[in-house]
Amino acid sequence: MKHKQYGLSLMEMLVAMSISLVVSLAMVGLMANTLGTGTQTIGAARLTSEMRAALQIMSRDLRRANYHANFMKCFGNLDCRSSLDNGDGDASAHVDSISIDADDCFYFWLDRDADGDIGNDDVGAFRLGTVNGVGVIQMTTTRQAAPDCDQDADWADITDPDVVHVTEFLVTNNLSYVDATAGGGSQTVDKIGMSITAQLIGKPDITRTVGDVIRVRNDIYAAAP
Repeated sequence: MKHKQYGLSLMEMLVAMSISLVVSLAMVGLMANTLGTGTQTIGAARLTSEMRAALQIMSRDLRRANYHANFMKCFGNLDCRSSLDNGDGDASAHVDSISIDADDCFYFWLDRDADGDIGNDDVGAFRLGTVNGVGVIQMTTTRQAAPDCDQDADWADITDPDVVHVTEFLVTNNLSYVDATAGGGSQTVDKIGMSITAQLIGKPDITRTVGDVIRVRNDIYAAAP
């Protein structure tokens, strides 16, 4: 006996469409969540990269603090610092612990170009500044004396204000210490801790903190009084 074939009833079609719609919405939601997670990951990676690049720039200079091209002549003879044969006289005043100002700015002496002369961009400094309301890490460009951390001249950005908003920059020398040396002298070892907290521009929910402790290579030796 032959049976006639019937199509779907209206109710069956509505149920099938409803099920398909629910499944489609679930798939769209899953894809949107996956894409959103990918965007978050890329943004976080870019933020971390920017912050670590700034930290590397500061660390590179800070490790060389108190360096002077002619100090090799003074090996084993601290008194010679006052008579370095470079035409600029006493260099001992430039050999000092790193100065920290208000926890978000620090400066130090450094013969960056290794020319043996005191002056001509021999002060290094970094601070937390602002550009159009955006926090940026900045470095001094031309200084021959201790900088005023509050003035606006001679500072260059090392973080991109179009990408990163630095919300906190902390500097500490709590790990620095002084050791006694033979003959009654002393050796000052500078260890500077730095921490940067920042958020991605346009996505304040993406926030990262990076930090490091930098051991200054050039210890400060003082002869016995």
